[in-house]
Amino acid sequence: MRLKASIFSCVLALILASQASGANINILHTFTSGATDGRAPTGLLLDGSVLYGTTSLGGLYNSGTVYNINTNGTGFSLLHTFTGVTGGYSPRANLTLDGTTLYGTTGGFGGTVYKLQSNGTGFSTLHQFPFPGTPTSPEGPNNGVAIIGSTLYGVTTDGGVNANQVGNGGTIFSLGTDGTGFSLMHEFDRTTNDGWAPRTALLASGNTLYGMTQGANPISPNAGTLFKINADGTGFQTLKIFSNTSPTRPDGAFPGYNGLILIGNRLYGVTTNGGFEPSVSINGGVLFAIDTDGSNFDVLHTFGAAGDGRNPRGTLTLNGTTLYGTTNNGGDHGLGTIFQIQLDGSGYNKIHDFAGGANDGARPWDPGLVVDGNTLYGTTIGGGQFDLGVVYTLTIPEPTTLLMSLPGCLTCLVLRRR
Repeated sequence: MRLKASIFSCVLALILASQASGANINILHTFTSGATDGRAPTGLLLDGSVLYGTTSLGGLYNSGTVYNINTNGTGFSLLHTFTGVTGGYSPRANLTLDGTTLYGTTGGFGGTVYKLQSNGTGFSTLHQFPFPGTPTSPEGPNNGVAIIGSTLYGVTTDGGVNANQVGNGGTIFSLGTDGTGFSLMHEFDRTTNDGWAPRTALLASGNTLYGMTQGANPISPNAGTLFKINADGTGFQTLKIFSNTSPTRPDGAFPGYNGLILIGNRLYGVTTNGGFEPSVSINGGVLFAIDTDGSNFDVLHTFGAAGDGRNPRGTLTLNGTTLYGTTNNGGDHGLGTIFQIQLDGSGYNKIHDFAGGANDGARPWDPGLVVDGNTLYGTTIGGGQFDLGVVYTLTIPEPTTLLMSLPGCLTCLVLRRR
């Protein structure tokens, strides 16, 4: 009887786990492009019951937009349409909200830092990066900004005094919220352990900024770095060099497309490539944790096994003790996934496999998810009726505890289903 009870318990656990991974998204908006809509959305910000986001294309000039939409799917509106060249082109990052003011960046044609009010008024370009510039001109701040007090902090993917002849380098900059005081705090050197090509927003904690680079050092090959720097520009330090050891790259590779989340004194993030999954993949990416002083690096999950997601993109989101994130590829349909995992690396589970088509999204991109209670909100660059991307919501099932006491069983089976 004990053996039968044990088998029954395992079967029931598998059934519940399967049910938990089958959640369906609800599409709040399907993008259509054209003069009155965007396409290829790339991030969300939640304020009360209103979501704010950007699209990298679409709008009157097909140069991208800023939009808002209510969390129930009503009230979609374009707050701003970019005009290209000096007016900004192709925003691809989350917005930052301070009071009623939204701040963001565009990356095309040199790039800009801009602000506007949350009602769509008062648009202003705070800083225009040179276009056309030189290889050492800072260019491509298409990563959003962090804010500390009245100062904005961001990165450019290219340029800087140490850039090579085609501009590969990158910088960290600061800028007053009124557009004054632009300053380069750090210029990445691709011949050292700096790395190069930071591509996502900095994480601000107190007076410290954290970020990651995408590029590899050609002299001592690596596959990106994790760094920190003080808000006054001092104390730059490389906390982690991601291994480029071929062929396994066990600690991940190329984290620079993704942001970081800080929980206590631990930073959590993902790498888009690398990792070592012996049976299937050595290049599906990893989810990792590391202390803020660069110690205790741990790989919590390696992506790429059969049916799993591949190539995670964006910043992780925390709800309680559970992290949520997305992958750009993989899953049951090869179009990406939403996943959950506990802070200690246990309890990994897919909770949605994107399928594309009119009623689902496809290929979630960089910025990641936002969470409100037991509801996740996100975007995909594909899927929807016109395959131009969607805004979606997904309800996270409340934790459910099941107590089983079977005849002859000495223990109870306790399952938490999300």
